[in-house]
Amino acid sequence: MTAAGSEAPSAPAGSGTVKERVVVLVCGQRARGDDAAALLAAERLPAALGPVGQVEVRFAGQLEPDDLLALGPRDRVLVLDAVRGVAPGVVVRRSLAELATPGPAPRSSHVLPLRDVLALVAELRGGLPEGTFVGLGGASFEIGAGLSPAVRAALSRYTAAIAAEVARLAGRSQTTRRR
Repeated sequence: MTAAGSEAPSAPAGSGTVKERVVVLVCGQRARGDDAAALLAAERLPAALGPVGQVEVRFAGQLEPDDLLALGPRDRVLVLDAVRGVAPGVVVRRSLAELATPGPAPRSSHVLPLRDVLALVAELRGGLPEGTFVGLGGASFEIGAGLSPAVRAALSRYTAAIAAEVARLAGRSQTTRRR
C-alpha cells in the first residue's frame, strides 16, 4: 500500500496477479465522532491486507467530484465513509453504479450527497469508474464527540470488509493476515 504520489511495489511471487490499481478514497473527519470510522479503519488496513500490490490510499475528507475525475481510465476505486440511515455499527457495501441509481441508499454527512457526486462524475467522465462504496453506520457525528460504542465494536469487522473489497477489486482472492 502506498501513499498518494508514490509507486507501489509489485506483488510478491505467488500472491496472484494484480490486474488494476485500486485507489482507496477515505472520507471523514476525526473530530466528528463516528465520522472518524473510515480514517481509523484505513490506519488498520496495511496489517489486514497482506500483499496486494497496486493500492493507493488517498484521504479525501469529503468526497468531491474531482476525487473521482482524477482517477486513471483503468483505476478501480473504493470509497470509504461513515453513513447515516444505517444502524450504527452495520457495514454496508454497494457498487458505485448501484448508489447512482434512484432508491434507498446510505447517506453521507457531507454537503454534496454521494448520489449527486456520482451523477456529476458520470456526466463529466462519460460513465462511472469501476468501484465500490463500503460504509459503516454511525450514531453520532457531532464535533468533539468520540466514537459510539457500536462503531468502536464494529471497527475490526469494517476493516476486514474493506480488505476483502480491495482484494476483489485488485482481481485476486483475499488472503488476509490476522493479528
